[in-house]
Amino acid sequence: MNKKTGTVIQIICLMIFIVCGIYLGKYFYNSYTAQNELSELQEIVEANTPEKVAEPQAELRAENGMLMSYYDLYAKNSDMAGWIKIPDTKINYPVMHTEGSNEEYLHKNFEKQYQYCGLPFMDYQCEGDKPSDNIIVYAHNMKDGSMFAGLSKYENRDFYDNHSEIYFDTLYERSKYEVMYVFRTKIGSEKEFKYYEFINAGSVEEFDEFIKTAQSLSIFGNQKSAEYGDKLLTLSTCSYNTSNERLVVIAKKIKQ
Repeated sequence: MNKKTGTVIQIICLMIFIVCGIYLGKYFYNSYTAQNELSELQEIVEANTPEKVAEPQAELRAENGMLMSYYDLYAKNSDMAGWIKIPDTKINYPVMHTEGSNEEYLHKNFEKQYQYCGLPFMDYQCEGDKPSDNIIVYAHNMKDGSMFAGLSKYENRDFYDNHSEIYFDTLYERSKYEVMYVFRTKIGSEKEFKYYEFINAGSVEEFDEFIKTAQSLSIFGNQKSAEYGDKLLTLSTCSYNTSNERLVVIAKKIKQ
């Protein structure tokens, strides 16, 4: 290798280093900015949420019946459909919903400005104010642990056994869900489970078939079940195991 060739290689390596540095810097800056914005939303919700309400029906509500916890945020962005929280994860976010599209909040923040991580969003076929049999919520699996990256914790048996409750509120109702099934499915494969097509059960048989399939795929077996009339919550995110794979957690609404 002559001196000129060595110099060229050094320059190329330096350029690659600079480009990688810029990329990483931009990634961490965006992550930091997104977390700050989300922290502000969380503070607003916490400030408007009483520590304990003896009677759920006695909780403060706006004139239209909306929970005051979410009224201020809804006034800022009427696409907000609810709030999801899972203890011991970073999942503590607003859930968005837009009619006719699942694309709006893939890469947008609460202010509707571009932000790569986006926000959790409800499938457009679902209705927030009139909950469907199965509410489906999607979000990115971010490498910094944000959005729905925390769902991967449910693949650990101890976490699954000790974190069975998911809190998902609509704008008008607080609800708890019990985690039942955790599985992976590959989009486009012959054996793909099209969980995202199940919104409302047309019959007992259709509901039972959905539950049966989810049970068969669940990594912890089928010790839990649901029956026709139960309300479900399905959380979905990308998996990094293989391309087009999804990690899915299905929970059942706890009757109060």
